[in-house]
Amino acid sequence: MDNRVLTDPVWGPRASPSRLVGPKRFQPVPIPLRALPPIDVVIVSHDHYDHLDFATIRELVKLDVPIVTSLGVGAHLEAWGVQPERIVELDWWQSYTLAEHRTNRLLRGPPSISPAVACTIATLRSGRHDRTLAAAFRIFSGDTGLTTEYAAIREATGSI
Repeated sequence: MDNRVLTDPVWGPRASPSRLVGPKRFQPVPIPLRALPPIDVVIVSHDHYDHLDFATIRELVKLDVPIVTSLGVGAHLEAWGVQPERIVELDWWQSYTLAEHRTNRLLRGPPSISPAVACTIATLRSGRHDRTLAAAFRIFSGDTGLTTEYAAIREATGSI
């Protein structure tokens, strides 16, 4: 069985805390949230509005899956109703495996198919990042500018 990973989910009409201002979606969402197949893990790379959407997270709260994110972003998730035990915050170079949450009926399938998620450096900067970390993830490139850190990421996590 394959693992299903949902990355930086944004189903809202705008990448903004407002329904009236901010960048508007160019295309409709390809599938309604309620029509998604079972998800094993959600990854949120950082807290920009085009990666972390309040309305989407409020819907995902209904799923019993872990949410892996970078340092500091868990406070947003917890404030929006995600149970603390489902939030996995990683610093750069830390890793997580899905097997870590296979108890408490959170995930299905045997641990032998549990891939690792490695949190790596991203060079994204924003005023919203005063207290949170921007990160890329080994199974997902995240949102990062061109950086010499790609060599360090390859050395730490293997060839991508």
